[in-house]
Amino acid sequence: MRNTWKGMVLGALAGAAVGLALESIDRAARRASTAVHSTPDAAARAGGRARRSVVSLAQEGANLAARAAQRAADRVAESNGARVGG
Repeated sequence: MRNTWKGMVLGALAGAAVGLALESIDRAARRASTAVHSTPDAAARAGGRARRSVVSLAQEGANLAARAAQRAADRVAESNGARVGG
């Protein structure tokens, strides 16, 4: 009788482990399916954010270059003895 109980307990544990594994696989498959369907939307949002960031960085770079060019022109004018207007 002891062997029967041991077999039942081991069978129950093995069944629970297999059931848990199958449930995990099913859950992962559902999440993967959801992720596949939401990927284009996420990519579009990321692309829009990236485009805005690039435009902003380009504008900041242009402003920085303009200020640097003005400073350089002011220094050249000062070294030539001209009065710099502010």
